[in-house]
Amino acid sequence: MNKSKALIGLGIILLALYFGYSAVIDSLTYYRGVDRVANDMDYYSMHRVKMIGDIVNNTMKATDSGYMFDMEFNGTILGVRYNGTLPQAFTKDGRVVVIGKVENGVFQASEMNVKCPTKYTPA
Repeated sequence: MNKSKALIGLGIILLALYFGYSAVIDSLTYYRGVDRVANDMDYYSMHRVKMIGDIVNNTMKATDSGYMFDMEFNGTILGVRYNGTLPQAFTKDGRVVVIGKVENGVFQASEMNVKCPTKYTPA
């Protein structure tokens, strides 16, 4: 009886350690510009990244499952597919952060955050 309780306790501890480790790894997702992601697509096809850039004017298109658009940073453009709802302060030509991975040369975003427009920063 004591051995089974000890094994159950050990299993619970190991499970808690696994979930804690996973949470820490997810929180360590790096910020990278579109240029860095585009230059190392193989790496970012295996690792999640927070990609920052500006939405290229007139590239936003609604699809059945979300949105497609191009992002630009430091002169490099990369296509993005986002399956979700647009953030409240979203503008079609603003700066955003998308979180996800590269798949088949397109950034597959699972999350999107809007960077604060300059009109909200003090002069």
